[in-house]
Amino acid sequence: MIETDHQTQVFLDVKPKLMGLSYRMLGSHVDAEDAVQDTYVKWLANREVIENVGGWLMTVCSRVCLDRLKVAKRERERYVGPWLPEPMGEGGVIGFGDSLEYDETLSTAFMLMMDKLPPRERLVFILRHIFDYHYTDISRILDVSEAGSRKLFSRAKKRLGRDDVGQLYDVEDAKVMLVRFIEAIKTGEMKPLEKMLVRDVELVADHGGKAAAVDRLLFGQNEVIDFVKDVLHPNWHDGGELKMLVNGELALVYRHEGKVASLMRFEFDKEKQVKGMYVTRNPDKLMRVG
Repeated sequence: MIETDHQTQVFLDVKPKLMGLSYRMLGSHVDAEDAVQDTYVKWLANREVIENVGGWLMTVCSRVCLDRLKVAKRERERYVGPWLPEPMGEGGVIGFGDSLEYDETLSTAFMLMMDKLPPRERLVFILRHIFDYHYTDISRILDVSEAGSRKLFSRAKKRLGRDDVGQLYDVEDAKVMLVRFIEAIKTGEMKPLEKMLVRDVELVADHGGKAAAVDRLLFGQNEVIDFVKDVLHPNWHDGGELKMLVNGELALVYRHEGKVASLMRFEFDKEKQVKGMYVTRNPDKLMRVG
């Protein structure tokens, strides 16, 4: 067995934190791995002269993610259909934070909210809110004044439209929703499902041009119910009841010929009703699920 040298072990100890930062910045596990690999290569070239390894790695990784996010946003303009963050199957987010409990900042809904932020605001928000970085450290990473980093964080919170991001995710509510959703798909009876949807519920399907799916956002109870009744009921009734954790949330997984073909997650409001439904159909994004 080959022993890991001390310096390499230091990197491995920090790597989960780097992945947590990169995934939240880029919304893709593949891109996050590439960003961490870029950071690793830079570290190899400089590790003999680095004193604060953890701080150096987070600084470099932050800057790598900023550059990659700018490129990704340009590339996303050519993405076919709606875009959703790449889902991570059960266990895939272990090490992305200090707790294995549900983390809203890894949820689909919150990742989509962060995607509306400019890259620098997104980075500051992640470093400050999630990793509890001091403004002094953030200012060094971004090469701005401390006041500037505070202003970026304030702008990010204002754009997100909320001062707190610690809303709890109720697994029991999600279980009830999944049961009713599965019943609606199997039986075609929509009344129990309809009672759980807010009037302005939205359904977003990510296919990337590589799978059949609705090409636009569905808005309102009528559109969503019609979609479940006319599309999902005829096509999903034979195998869509596998429930699993995805990004810490319960999700419905539909398999076709043994492979994961679709994945659906739900966003709830304070009244425990469903306000968002997110369907991932792009096979490239389903490789790590199941």
